[in-house]
Amino acid sequence: MRTALSGIRKWQWLVWLSFFDAFATDTGLRLQVVQEANPLARALYETNVALFYGYKLLLPLILLALHRHVEGRSYIQKAGVIATILYGLIALYHVGWLLFVIAE
Repeated sequence: MRTALSGIRKWQWLVWLSFFDAFATDTGLRLQVVQEANPLARALYETNVALFYGYKLLLPLILLALHRHVEGRSYIQKAGVIATILYGLIALYHVGWLLFVIAE
């Protein structure tokens, strides 16, 4: 039997991957080995790093909140799956350049 809690746990991957994206980007920016390509994220980072993290976590947290109120398969479910896959690919990219920087 699937409970609402088990569904939320699956969505926690999305939030963790989003946080890792923000953390890895922040690390790369501090080490001056990457640049933020998103102009809005770059402006937020330059203004306040906490705003940058909040921005990076906003979409996954909105999807998680919507998931709690939407039953069954829906566009929210599909958006969550797509976002998780994209954040997973971004995480692999970040791990790749982090390993490259560490190896230098």
